[in-house]
Amino acid sequence: MEHSLAYAYRDRKNRKRSSAVWIIRINAGAGERALVQPVHRRPEGGGGRARRKVLADLAIRDPGAFAKLAEQAKSALASAAA
Repeated sequence: MEHSLAYAYRDRKNRKRSSAVWIIRINAGAGERALVQPVHRRPEGGGGRARRKVLADLAIRDPGAFAKLAEQAKSALASAAA
C-alpha cells in the first residue's frame, strides 16, 4: 500500500509538469479566439517551456489577459505576413 501511495504522489507532481497539457490548454484558448497559429509556437525571446506554462495558466485562470495576448499575436502575425 505504501508503495502505491508513493507512486501516486510522484505522478500527481509529474502530471502538473506535463507540457502536453499546457499545449492543449493554449490551443483551446487560441481556438476560441480564432487564431490561425497557436500562441505558443512563436515565443518572443527565450524560455519556451516556462512561457508555455504561463500561457496555459493564463488561458485557464484569466481569459481576459489571454485574449489580449492573442490579439497581440494576431496583429503581429498579420504584420509579419504583410
